[in-house]
Amino acid sequence: LLKQQKKKIVSANIIWRRKGVRYYQKVRKNLFQNRREKIGICGVSHGMGVTSLVLSFAAAFVGRKKENCLCIFMDRDSVQMNFLEAYDVVKFCGNLVLYQKDKIDYVFCSGLEEIKEAAKLAYDVLLYDLGVLPEKMLLEATDVESLFIIGSLRPWCYHNYQFFFSNCYQKNQDMLQGKCYALGLNMQEKMRFEKEFGKCIKELPYINNPWKLTRLEAEALLQMC
Repeated sequence: LLKQQKKKIVSANIIWRRKGVRYYQKVRKNLFQNRREKIGICGVSHGMGVTSLVLSFAAAFVGRKKENCLCIFMDRDSVQMNFLEAYDVVKFCGNLVLYQKDKIDYVFCSGLEEIKEAAKLAYDVLLYDLGVLPEKMLLEATDVESLFIIGSLRPWCYHNYQFFFSNCYQKNQDMLQGKCYALGLNMQEKMRFEKEFGKCIKELPYINNPWKLTRLEAEALLQMC
């Protein structure tokens, strides 16, 4: 009798352990599925390649990490009117029209309500093209976790950073928390920037073609996040 009771207790413990492991795996899976990355990219001036970088990030997430991604454009100056319309319409979500190219979805939001509506869509990664110096209300609506500020430290472009940061102090100090990146950095430019603005700046990976990322380009982008 004692042996039979011990066998029942042992088998019951094993069953409960297995149930506990399955429950833990299920919770962990749900947590992973509900994890979302929100990345915002803005430029210190127009023409800094913000839209190209958004497309490059999307290609990296979809190609290397196999995550579904939504690119959200808000600045009409950074996206030509025929940019989205050239793609196939995937679906209509309320007031939003979603387009798709190469397994990446795109949407244009013209106001805060549409931005909030897009943020509720079920995607692993939300990539925001914030244009140039977005307003505080816009930044709060996107609720980005990672913010990248793109510019150039070339002599003919350096004043753009000076103008950008002076406006940040006046309009939107939340922008000061963003990470700064620039193409083709040299040590002298880097030291001058960090001394003047008190912020670290890193070199932006060079992307030849956002639609055809190489493995090294994709990995360099993902390391930024």
